[in-house]
Amino acid sequence: MSACAVFVTVLADRPNQTKTMNYKTSFKSLLLAAGCSLGLAVSGFASDDPVVAATPTSTVNASSHGVLGQNVANLGFSYVDIKNSSVNAYAMNLTLNQAIQTGIDTLFEYNYLRSDDTGIGRITEHKVNFGGRAYTNYQGFKPFVDGGIGWVWERAPLGLSDNSFLLFASVGAEFQATPDLTITPSVRYWYATKSSVGDVWEYSVKANYWLTEKLALTAKLGVDDDQTMEYGLGLNYRF
Repeated sequence: MSACAVFVTVLADRPNQTKTMNYKTSFKSLLLAAGCSLGLAVSGFASDDPVVAATPTSTVNASSHGVLGQNVANLGFSYVDIKNSSVNAYAMNLTLNQAIQTGIDTLFEYNYLRSDDTGIGRITEHKVNFGGRAYTNYQGFKPFVDGGIGWVWERAPLGLSDNSFLLFASVGAEFQATPDLTITPSVRYWYATKSSVGDVWEYSVKANYWLTEKLALTAKLGVDDDQTMEYGLGLNYRF
């Protein structure tokens, strides 16, 4: 969300507001190191362990609820409200969550964002992420940590463009509110190796409501540290 906000600011000829990045912040470093180590460890475990490779769905409980510990595909659509701008954006999200062992999932995430017409064209962004997630279950309360790597492609009018390697890490918890409804608040930190893309903190709350054994309705409310808001709806399919 933040990259689109930066491009909108440039195209609108507003003063450049560069975020101060503190690379020495120990919490950021610890969160990224833990999250990325987790993502690499989970990916390696999934590919190298012959038992897991042979029985990828053996730990999935079809009667359980929520997303953690499930084989789930999500397709979502979002409206992105960029603060202090008349130009906003729309996003499409595809997420795959694969349970490989009790307490361990792998992640794939793809995001496509397209802005309103700025008057001279539109801003687009593609983002692809791979990672892993570890969680534990306390009678319907599932705290988790995840992390991984990614790449972002950004394009804007006037020949503006940017690409960057990404690292991300998240912490959160999934709460079972009713037998069919779960609520998941989380915080994610994005670190872009290219400083012009910038780092981002994202805060979100997601809801998942199972309509049938296989199909669920999802909703998302998110905000980043630029106060750009995201409102989303989607569907989860359990496979």
